[in-house]
Amino acid sequence: MAFKSIIYIKDENNLISYDLDLLTDLSLNDIFKGINGNIIDDNIDSILHKPLKYIENIKYRQDVFSDLMDNNLYNAVKLFSENSDILLYKIRGLNDLDDVQRKRCFLDSVYLYCNAITSLLESLKNADLKSSGFINLLDYLKNYTESDFFKSLKKESYNIEKIISSIRYKININGNKITVKKCLNDDDFSDEIINAFSKFLDDKNFDFNDDNSYEIGHVEASIIVLVSRLYPDEFGLMSSFFEKYNNFIDPVIEKFMHDIKFYLKYIIYMKRFTNYGLKFCIPKIINSGNVYADNIYDLALAQKLIIHGNIPVANSFSFNDANILIVTGPNNGGKTTFARSIGQVYYLSALGLPVPGSDAALNIPDKIFTHFEKSEAIENPEGRLEEELKRFKKIIDESTDKSVIIINEMLSSTTIMDGIEIGKKIIDLLIKRKCHSVYVTFIHELSELNGVKSYVAQVGNDHIKRAYKIIQEKSNGMAYAHALAEKYGLSYEILIKRIKNEDLSNIN
Repeated sequence: MAFKSIIYIKDENNLISYDLDLLTDLSLNDIFKGINGNIIDDNIDSILHKPLKYIENIKYRQDVFSDLMDNNLYNAVKLFSENSDILLYKIRGLNDLDDVQRKRCFLDSVYLYCNAITSLLESLKNADLKSSGFINLLDYLKNYTESDFFKSLKKESYNIEKIISSIRYKININGNKITVKKCLNDDDFSDEIINAFSKFLDDKNFDFNDDNSYEIGHVEASIIVLVSRLYPDEFGLMSSFFEKYNNFIDPVIEKFMHDIKFYLKYIIYMKRFTNYGLKFCIPKIINSGNVYADNIYDLALAQKLIIHGNIPVANSFSFNDANILIVTGPNNGGKTTFARSIGQVYYLSALGLPVPGSDAALNIPDKIFTHFEKSEAIENPEGRLEEELKRFKKIIDESTDKSVIIINEMLSSTTIMDGIEIGKKIIDLLIKRKCHSVYVTFIHELSELNGVKSYVAQVGNDHIKRAYKIIQEKSNGMAYAHALAEKYGLSYEILIKRIKNEDLSNIN
């Protein structure tokens, strides 16, 4: 198959649909910022906002990531990307240069381009490639470098570079007058000058000839013009070369230059966490069978924790024997973080990315929905409950048996009895829809319904400290509020004692 893109094999518009609230609810915006770094790359940002529905595209990306796990190939591709950045920066700045400078910079750019492609080709030849993405790229580069265009481009750029680099001239400065003349071999004092001034440099390996800057003053620019007049034939070759190869970058290779950063940036991003012992895995993509993920964690939370040298608690989940996970337990016990991490794993896997965790087998949903609690607006006359139910109805109406739904703390504005009754109807609708759903709730009675699997947030032996561990077990209905109240002096017994003491003090 002919190589067109390292990102898509085909059908790039077949995408998973989602509401923009999902990016906030699952903290994906924070993750995207972490991947992109300080400088937002619009191309990468666009890819991150387009989860794939077409499984072949997902596996295509996964295989590319697998190949890049080889350090030699990774380093070679990273070097190519770095050289590409320099090349594209030079090309963008050509119009800001004077005529001779522009043509010299253009020649250097072509020289860099040819070297970068040749080097990448050799690295791909020596690599044990498994992905169709890199295998097809290798075939493309072989054909491209054997083309008459590239052969001429490379040969002429090398020859002219050699000719231009061999030009020598001398400058006589007499007051305000500068005279430029050809330099004979016996007039060359370069070595003497370098030796005389090298002792003033901290870097003894400084290369006086390695100057990629073309931002020179008007005096230097004038000198270059004079030099070009001394060597009209040599500079004429450079001008002809500029006109002949003005649009020299192959469009497919240029697209690869931009797209490969998607992989490189994510690998760099992963290393921030793997350096702390956290794991990533390439999930198996399945159409049926047990959907699960082991030792997953919230990437957005991990970003914050590792700044202080801490790591999040990892948890696992499985949809085996049930399509609905009910998550209960004490407040601040990690329930929402657990649900969010499940949503992140689904979304990131749909991008073809390695996901946080040690092992996973996931289906690719057609849609991903989130229903997280929102602050009730004062101007909203319908009330929070009605607003929540309307949002849920929209989700149910638009979902299919292939969708994923993450619900967090719904019905918190109702009484327990109303919450149980409404919650039962919600779960009944989810069961009938047959989609994979995660439902975080304070109503532990919902975990006892048929067709659901119960997960419970754990606490320490003191019933106060949160373990942030979520395990599959039957809910005990405990919120451990009494232990917390005692810790902060707010239990019923303590409050009654205080009131009595205050009454006695008032009598005195």
